[in-house]
Amino acid sequence: MRGQGWKYGSGFVDGIFPVLSPVAHQILNFVRKEVDPNIVWAALDTLPVTHETWDDLVNVAVQLRLNKQWDPIALVSKSCFISFIM
Repeated sequence: MRGQGWKYGSGFVDGIFPVLSPVAHQILNFVRKEVDPNIVWAALDTLPVTHETWDDLVNVAVQLRLNKQWDPIALVSKSCFISFIM
């Protein structure tokens, strides 16, 4: 199901919302519950550096943005950009 989406009329940007993979669901639930940035960053640093992981992190950020959960977005963004750029 990776790379697929579901149509939602006129919604998010082009109207296609990502379908979260099982790993993305786990990441989403984790960052919603965990408040310590060091624990979040340490956990995200253990993820493999792959295109699938990048897709999962972007999809998690989209879900958080749709729900206006700004603090977890900052945690995910900082970790994923540092890890994937270096």
